[in-house]
Amino acid sequence: ASSLVDRWLAKDWLVRQLSLDYGLDYIIEPVQRGEPGGRLCYVQQKGTRGVRFDEHGRTSWPLETKHLRYYCERVMAPVFLFLVDVESECGWFCHVQG
Repeated sequence: ASSLVDRWLAKDWLVRQLSLDYGLDYIIEPVQRGEPGGRLCYVQQKGTRGVRFDEHGRTSWPLETKHLRYYCERVMAPVFLFLVDVESECGWFCHVQG
């Protein structure tokens, strides 16, 4: 799943993969006009096989309550969930705090 996410992100963005697992996998900083923009976001990546959708075209993924609480109460930058279907090489994302 990580290699797919790496391919989808802009090549000039700063992407830092986090080594310890505290519910966040990446820190991403877009680059603007060749300079780091100073605006960070975090990504929690979830890889799976065969994402299923309901009759309204929606899917879901379980997250631990402690992680949601951490994202909403303690993380000051945006957090995105990246759901990656490793079979189809498709991915979806959502803003977790929104």
